This record gives sequence, structure tokens and C-alpha cells, in this order.
Amino acid sequence: MLDGAGKRMQLWYETISKLRETYTPDQINFAQDYVCAVSTQVKSSMAYIVGALDKVGLVPLIGSLAVTLAKFFDNGQIPFIWMTAAAVAGIFYVIALRFVGISFTLDRLAVILKHAAKRPVASAQVATDS
Repeated sequence: MLDGAGKRMQLWYETISKLRETYTPDQINFAQDYVCAVSTQVKSSMAYIVGALDKVGLVPLIGSLAVTLAKFFDNGQIPFIWMTAAAVAGIFYVIALRFVGISFTLDRLAVILKHAAKRPVASAQVATDS
């Protein structure tokens, strides 16, 4: 069950090791700060476009859409303007979900960079012994 997670953890650990070998701690700290700032900007942009989507959630949105469509059902057909509005709202929701995904990816990258910036204790001891 956790085989996939174990493989993913191993992949990220190898990535962290490569980052430590390639970049200095100052460069990694800068990258982490930059990624965190970009993630905050993405969240802010999402809030401007769709509002507090993470506080609304999908279930209440679907429920309110169903009630709205039921009320606007007129003579067995939904008026064209409401179908257009529902399609536009759906497109905005998909765009918002993409922003959320980007934000989560940037947050995960910031965590990886944070751990890469930390030097293992064994490496620090070897460096001081030399």
C-alpha cells in the first residue's frame, strides 16, 4: 500500500541530495524564499479571480448550482443565458483548481528546498575535521 509513497520519498531524498551537492545553502535558501513568495502571489491571484474557493468547496457549489438550475428551468428548457453563465462559472472553477494545484506544487517545492538547505550532521562533522 505504501510502496508508491516509499518510491516517491526516495525520489525526493535523491533530489535533496543532488540539490545539496549542486548549490550552496545560501542559494537554496534564496530559492526557497522565492518559491514561497511566488506561491503566495498565486494564492493572491486566485483570490482576486474566484474569491475564497477553498472555503466554499465543491459540494456546496454543486448543490447551489443544482438548486439554481432547478429554479430557472422554464417550460422544460433551461434559458440560454443561464447555460452560458453556468459554463463560464465552470470554466472559472477549472482555472481556480489549476491555480490551487500550482500553489500546492510550489509549497511542496519549498519544503524540499527547506530540507535541502539543512546540512546533515555527518557532513558538518566531516567538514570541520578536514
